[in-house]
Amino acid sequence: MPKKDSPLQYPWASLYDIESGVRKLNLPHHAGGAGRPIKPIKRLHTSITLTDEEKRLYEKLSYLVGSKLHPNKVTKSQVLGLALRLLDSQVEKLPRSVDSWETLASFLFTSEEENHKS
Repeated sequence: MPKKDSPLQYPWASLYDIESGVRKLNLPHHAGGAGRPIKPIKRLHTSITLTDEEKRLYEKLSYLVGSKLHPNKVTKSQVLGLALRLLDSQVEKLPRSVDSWETLASFLFTSEEENHKS
């Protein structure tokens, strides 16, 4: 847990902790009647299309990340958000232009493998 006086390196991770139940957010209780409680983090509904392999990876990663953070809840939206942030952190390392997805993948995964060997 980060110190209270130091700035957060990953503010989104703090939001995920609240959403997953790792940390509690003290919201005033609204006596609004029956129904679901208000979500502490607003999410926008969207839809994506996935291949069978992408869906399998998505579900596998959701399960594995959820297993690591057990007993806290992990949503597929959080896993997708993490994947997007990982890619975002690598985009600046790409060459000025790439000519194909193969070239893009080769650059990203080769760079990653070289980093793990170091």
